Amino acid sequence: PNIFPFGFNDNIKYLHCVSKYPTFLYDEGFYERALLTYFQYLYKYPQTELEMAAHFQIAKCYEALENWDLARNYYDRILAEDKSESIAVNAARYQLLYIALVKEEYPAVIDTTKNTDDPYELIFRAYAHFELLEFAEAQQAFQAAEAAFDHSHYSRGIRPWYSAIKT
Repeated sequence: PNIFPFGFNDNIKYLHCVSKYPTFLYDEGFYERALLTYFQYLYKYPQTELEMAAHFQIAKCYEALENWDLARNYYDRILAEDKSESIAVNAARYQLLYIALVKEEYPAVIDTTKNTDDPYELIFRAYAHFELLEFAEAQQAFQAAEAAFDHSHYSRGIRPWYSAIKT
């Protein structure tokens, strides 16, 4: 039976399903099923405006499954295929740094974020220095991030790290 209102074309039906159903599956911990839905979307609707979003969600599913190599693969696809300063590219860069932290690849995080002024990348850099017990460098990166954010919301999250560094 058709559960969609009369007049919706197949694309609209599928877009509705691909945005709601796999999100539900992901939220409930059914990552493999969510992956299948995203792959079905990419197969049925290649090169649409939602392609990068589907790649991002596929990578998030692989992260949840702790399949770091496949997650990196899909984030790398976003970096290679989307505009250099798009939201998708920035999000993929941040997720790649997160994966490097999870995998304890601290020198790689530090190298990747060298000379950055992006406050989020500075936070990743600070965490990496902290984990390597390089407290002066961690504090410097946290301070640079706090200055770049220039907002009390972020300062409230960063300032407790100063106490951790002192101990």
